[in-house]
Amino acid sequence: VWRAGGASPIATLDGASSQLMLSRDGSLIAFDGRAWRTSSGARVRRLDGIRLLSADGSLAVVQHKGSAAVIHVASPSAGTPLQGFGRLTTDDELDGVFNEDGTRLLTSDGGVVRLWDATSGRLLAHAGREDGGVNSVFFTHDGNAAVLLFADRVVILAAADGTQQLAANGQFGAVSPDGRFAASITPNGAVRFDDLTANAGGTVQPGSAAAIQTVWFGATDAVLFGADASGGVHRIRCAICASDDVLLAQARAQLAHLPHVRRPP
Repeated sequence: VWRAGGASPIATLDGASSQLMLSRDGSLIAFDGRAWRTSSGARVRRLDGIRLLSADGSLAVVQHKGSAAVIHVASPSAGTPLQGFGRLTTDDELDGVFNEDGTRLLTSDGGVVRLWDATSGRLLAHAGREDGGVNSVFFTHDGNAAVLLFADRVVILAAADGTQQLAANGQFGAVSPDGRFAASITPNGAVRFDDLTANAGGTVQPGSAAAIQTVWFGATDAVLFGADASGGVHRIRCAICASDDVLLAQARAQLAHLPHVRRPP
């Protein structure tokens, strides 16, 4: 791991197998249950067992002897145990994400996803099963909902109290940042969009001879990316994913390019 412009690495990670975690300000980096200060490259041994890191680097989930707790990075001796989490072996894969302000936490352990109150460690809701599969978990842009994308369905929970807001069956490849739209790949390589809140959808045939195999949304709901078997990346436009204002602006832009027709007197 290198600091931009640095002459020597911050840390060398041999045989690392977990996702790299980096705080938004770049001051802390973590990998495989270990953490380092990027300013000095010093190992932060009090964070040994780290599994998750908040975006601002102030909070972390640390596992010790099978139990997990939310701790403040500035004072890792004090932690809030995740109530009812159970026990983990050292080989268990614990994944997840904090919301923007660090008050809520999503964890994924095997096929089960849990929503926590990160300030108290209280379990608010859980979904999934041990033998299931979890594709991704995230909080919507406004922070009001938690999106759980399983192999065979999508579930949306209210971030405040964990109540279920939506559940839809389907093998979706991606869900939009606001949790409203889902995208999947048809057997012939086309991309299908579904409005999860309105029971509406449509299919788009990408302008590529190669079939799309994976999809993911960009920063806005109206933009989707797809990758084919050869590694080519394609931008796919979703008309139904755009807001009314965006659609109106697009229509006006198209009308502006039409030839002007004079009416007879």
